[in-house]
Amino acid sequence: MGRVVALIPAHARHEVVCLTVGSLLRLHPGEDIDVHVGVHSNYADYDPSPRLFEELEGVANIHRVDEIDWAAHEGDLMRYSTMHAKNLLNLLKAVGGSDFDRVLLLDHDLQFRGDFLSMAAAGQDLLGCLADDAPAPFEFKTGKGEAMWRAPKLSVWHLLLSRRLFDVLLTCADDAVPPKIVPPERAFRYLAKWGLDKDLPVFVDTLAEFMFRYSDDPRFRFDIRPAAAFAPAVKHFFNSSFNYGYRTRRESYSAHIESIAEEYRREFPDGLRSFSRR
Repeated sequence: MGRVVALIPAHARHEVVCLTVGSLLRLHPGEDIDVHVGVHSNYADYDPSPRLFEELEGVANIHRVDEIDWAAHEGDLMRYSTMHAKNLLNLLKAVGGSDFDRVLLLDHDLQFRGDFLSMAAAGQDLLGCLADDAPAPFEFKTGKGEAMWRAPKLSVWHLLLSRRLFDVLLTCADDAVPPKIVPPERAFRYLAKWGLDKDLPVFVDTLAEFMFRYSDDPRFRFDIRPAAAFAPAVKHFFNSSFNYGYRTRRESYSAHIESIAEEYRREFPDGLRSFSRR
C-alpha cells in the first residue's frame, strides 16, 4: 500500500499520546508508517515529565508549535479548534515535501484494535467519518447565545487521505483548515447548497471548509462512513487534552486520563522501544 505518514496534533499526557502511536504501529506491522507528533512549544508547562520525548525517540518525529494567546481568545467559541488547527497546519507543512502515498490524520487519544488501513478500498482519496455523523448543517447557539449554522465537518479523529488529495489540501490549507465564521459575502454558498431557510452566520470548524470545497468534486472519491463503522478497528477516548478535556470533564478528567494511562502501561509495559528505528 505504499508509505503512510501519520500526523498527530497532541496535547495530552504522554501515556495518552503513546497509546495512540504504539497501538497504530503494533497493528500495522507490514506498513511503512512515518509518525509525526505535534506538540505545544510549552508542553512542559502542562506536563514537566520528559517521558513523551523519551518514549517517542526513534519512533516518531516531534514538531513544536507556539500556543495561541489564550487570554486574547477568552470566550471565543473557536479557541480550542484554532489551536488544534494551528498544530495540524504545522504538521501538514512539515511533511509536504516528503515521499509518501497516503496520510493519516489522527487525534491524540486513540487505541487501534484492528487494521484500520485495510478498510480503505483501492483508489479512494478519503476514508473517514463526519463529526456527529451530521451530513448537513445544523443550528446551534454559541456560549453567548448567538444562533449559527455549523457546517458538516470531517472528523479528524482518524482520517485517511490519498497523496493527491493531500496535495490539494496543502495548496489551500491556510484557508481551508482553520475554524472560522464564513464571511457574509461567501456564506450564501452554504445557504444555497443545503436550502437553508434561516439567514444565520455559518461556522466552519477544522477542515469543514475543505469538506465543503471538495467532497462533491468528481475528481476525488470520498468514502464517508458512520463513526460506528470504525469502532471495531479504533477506539476514541475523547476529551483528553489538557485544556479542553479538563473544561468538558471537570472532576472526572483525572480519572479519565489515568484509565488511559493504565491501558498504555498494560499494553506496552516496556514502552515503545521495540518500534524505534534507531
